[in-house]
Amino acid sequence: YLRSLGHERIGLLHGPLPHYSFGIIKKLFEHDNYERFGKIERTWVGVAANEADVPVALGEMLKGPVRPTAILGVYLYALGVREIHHLKVPEELSLLAFDHSGQDRASPVSSVGGDNVALGMESVRLLVQRRESSQTSARRVVPPVHIVEHGSCSRPQEKRELAAEGNQRCLA
Repeated sequence: YLRSLGHERIGLLHGPLPHYSFGIIKKLFEHDNYERFGKIERTWVGVAANEADVPVALGEMLKGPVRPTAILGVYLYALGVREIHHLKVPEELSLLAFDHSGQDRASPVSSVGGDNVALGMESVRLLVQRRESSQTSARRVVPPVHIVEHGSCSRPQEKRELAAEGNQRCLA
């Protein structure tokens, strides 16, 4: 989603637990950065132990000379602010949270959402099926997800400026 808006410099904020999905996301994130830039920007990966650590972790990610234009991560819904480290959201920094289930409807942070009830029901169905059969191999299920837009994502500032410049040339 962030790439479709034009973001190339995306930061990743994850939790402290060595959770399987965070490990996969981090590897994909690092591979994507390496493919795009020929290097991995370590400063674009932050770890927050809890909601209170989010501003500190974001501060570390944003202090480098080349900053991300968007952050994908956990606990972002807890921010509830429109400006972070003197950067306006979404004008100068887009925020996208991993999981919509922890957010209330008034959250200003956009998120990736899915049907957690359907996912839970499918998990139980697969567990029962596995128990009742001699199946020994695991089955991967990828549930459909959607973006829950709350106005914290926009095109990167430099892309908006280029578009405006192009529009001015067309008008001239």
